[in-house]
Parts: sequence; structure tokens; C-alpha cells
Amino acid sequence: MKRELNSARFPSMCEKIVGYKSIGIDNLRKIGMNLINDNEKMTDDEVVDAISMMIAGNSKIYSKRLSKDNIWWRARKVSKDEIKEHLVDLIYPPINIVKVGRANFDKSQVLYASRSINTAVSELFPSCGDIFQLIGLAPKDDSFPGGHIVGEVSQCYRSGISSYFDKAFADEMLGHLHEDGNILNAIYCDSVMSRLFRVSDFSLYPNIYNITSLYSEIFFNIMRDHKSIMYPSVRYENGMNIAIKKETFDTYFEVKMASVVRISIDLDFGIYGFELIKESKSIDNKGKISWR
Repeated sequence: MKRELNSARFPSMCEKIVGYKSIGIDNLRKIGMNLINDNEKMTDDEVVDAISMMIAGNSKIYSKRLSKDNIWWRARKVSKDEIKEHLVDLIYPPINIVKVGRANFDKSQVLYASRSINTAVSELFPSCGDIFQLIGLAPKDDSFPGGHIVGEVSQCYRSGISSYFDKAFADEMLGHLHEDGNILNAIYCDSVMSRLFRVSDFSLYPNIYNITSLYSEIFFNIMRDHKSIMYPSVRYENGMNIAIKKETFDTYFEVKMASVVRISIDLDFGIYGFELIKESKSIDNKGKISWR
């Protein structure tokens, strides 16, 4: 049965997170299996305890700085007659309609974007002929602190490389893992959270957003050096998504470009051909888009 996490209790629930100690791998495995297999039976406090253990178990919480050259893409499905002329209609939704999501509580405004156009479009279950309005966004400069990455610890451990970043990042991450006495804990916790963030079958996991939104809000509100959450794409294998709180986006990010495209061919496997309908010439400081 679907059950909403009581986000109003979030501050008091999360006081217990500070000071959590890493636990043995056997106990950690039980917690992970409960989150994956029995989360619909867990109370709010049990979910908080389990997520806290997942975070404490991963003693190396990895963050990746994003440069101003890292473009992220946000897509919105539109018709040819409803193309948006202002960024306010394309960024995060109005607070009065925000419901709990993969990385946000109810009424918590978060912008979701993807590392590539294909991933951004794939998340919206596209069909050939569909029209999408895209915006490309990036940090204004290199001062953005970065964000927590879900899934990269286990990816680097298994393959020796990073899915999304350079070899130096993977080497650094692996080096830290091998220095850490709790290497299995870190890999296991990251693997569990990666799997939970990729859940798409809500009939089997009706309360999955209770887990992933809590995990994200902990990083947004308590571990303040982590200004975003990067996590594996739900729909597109090896794709990456990002969730950014409204306040963080307004402070650190800007929209670089906008375009409107039509899917001209769908080759399955998340492979699409795009026909460009229009692209932005400029975007003024109030968010008004001028088209070429």
C-alpha cells in the first residue's frame, strides 16, 4: 500500500543521523534487503534509521565538482502550438503542484535534468513524432561545490572506470576505497541506493519515493557541501540524472540555451534521431527566450 513519508517530521527525525557509526557488513546487508524487499512495511522511523545506516556505512561520501562546461539537459513534451516562451515554464514546477518525487519531498522544489539529450527525452517515454522543448543548463562558473553521486562507487569498483567522468576521478575514488577498511560497506551501500534510485515499477515498490527522497533531502539539508544529487537514469542504461534544489539552482546555475526538437526516428535502446524545429538566439535576464 502506498504511504506518504511524513516530511513535516524531517528535522527531528534527522537529528539522529549525526553520530551514526558504521556497522558490520552482515547487519548492513539485512538493512539493505529490507529497503529493497520490504520497504512498504517500514515505518517512517525505520526508513530514517535504514537510510542513516546506508550513509554511515559508506564512510566515503563521494562528491563531484561540476564545471561551467558540464551541460545538463531538461526536456518537456509539448505540442507545436504550446511552445514555451519563458524559462519559468521550463525549470522547476510551481510549489503548489509539487508532489513527492525521486529526490524531493512534497512542496520541495527541485529541478531534474540529465547529462545528455537522449537521457532527458528517454525519461519521458517518447514516441516517434513527439515534440520536446529542451533547455541546456550549467553552473555559472567553477564555484559550484558539486554534488553527491549515487552508483559511481560500485561502478568504479566493478569496471575500474567511471561511467561519466574522467579516469583521474575513477582512480582517485578507487584509491580512497582501497585505503578504507570498510570497502565492502561502501560498495554495498552504493549498490543498494543505485538500485533503489532506478526503480520504475511502482506496483512492486509503491513507497520507493519515501526512500530516495529522504536520502536526497538528507544531503540537501544536512550535508551542505553536497548541493545536488546525481543518480543513474531510470529509463536509459548508463545515463545520468541530476536533482538540484531551487535555491541552489538560482544561486549557481544558468540556462545556456533552449531548443525545440521532434523525434524523427526511434531505433529502440534509447537511440533517437532528432529534427530541429527551432533554437534560441538569446535568453534575457528575466528568462524570456528569443528564437532564431
